[in-house]
Amino acid sequence: METATLDQSNLVSKSGLKTWHENGFIFFRSKEVLGELVAGSLANVVENLERSPESPSKEMRYYETTNDGKRLLNRIENFLPFCERLDALFNFESKIGRIVSNLFQEEAAVFKDKINFKNLAVAALKHIMMRKHLGTAMVTLCI
Repeated sequence: METATLDQSNLVSKSGLKTWHENGFIFFRSKEVLGELVAGSLANVVENLERSPESPSKEMRYYETTNDGKRLLNRIENFLPFCERLDALFNFESKIGRIVSNLFQEEAAVFKDKINFKNLAVAALKHIMMRKHLGTAMVTLCI
C-alpha cells in the first residue's frame, strides 16, 4: 500500500484522496502528519497519562487481572478533556482534524477517544516486538 502525502496547504494530495475513495483507508507517515518533534514525544505524553493517578472525575480506565492476580491497565477512554497536549493534536481544528475533514469533505469531530495498551509478551504479538524493536509495550491510539 502506498503511503499518502500532504500537499503544500497540509491537505491530502490528489493521489491520496483517490486512494481514500478507492479503498476507504489511507496511510500516512506519523512524522509527516504530527511533525518529527511531536511524533517523538507522543509516547512520553501517553506514558505520563498512563502513570497519572486514577481519579473518578477524570478519564475512564479499564483494567484486566493477570493470571498471577496483578491489575493491568489495558485501556483509557475520555482522556482528551484532561490532556491538553493530546487534545491539541486531535481536535477538529488541529492538523489531524483538518486532514480528516478533508477526507470526509465535511467538518470532522472526535466521536470517542481511546488508548489501548497491548502487552507484547503475548505470543501473538511477539513478531511485532522483534520486527519493530518496540520493547515490551505497544500503544495504539484510536481517534
